[in-house]
Amino acid sequence: MKFFLDCTVLTTHIRATPFVDDFKIDKGVITDVGVFFPPGCHGVVHTKVFLQAHQILPRNQESWCRGNNGWWREDACITVVDSPLQVKVVAWSLNADYDHVITVSIELIPFSQFAQWDKVVYLLQGFAEAFGIETPWQPQEKEEAVK
Repeated sequence: MKFFLDCTVLTTHIRATPFVDDFKIDKGVITDVGVFFPPGCHGVVHTKVFLQAHQILPRNQESWCRGNNGWWREDACITVVDSPLQVKVVAWSLNADYDHVITVSIELIPFSQFAQWDKVVYLLQGFAEAFGIETPWQPQEKEEAVK
């Protein structure tokens, strides 16, 4: 399942006052994160993507994604166990003469695509409890998960 967000980065969106928008995603495993920079961006549009407060694109926390007529994408393997989670996009442009529309994409495989996911979550929950580790997971009852 892919989630897309088109972001209009205005000429007034500079580093001090960037474009900020968000969208929500479901439970699953994020396998791909990307930003499409259409022709004309020429590296003047800077973008970061966050999952909750954690920056997921680019991976280097000090950098910004930039490009022209192409995707900046990275493979990922991020498990999302709470739903919905917020994906935030922050973007700004440097010396732009016109507005730019970039597209952010998140590819997520829902847990329903994984065979017996509830059993795995239940076993992980039991393992964590045995070691006194609190988790945000709320698996189904034991009887349902073991079926």
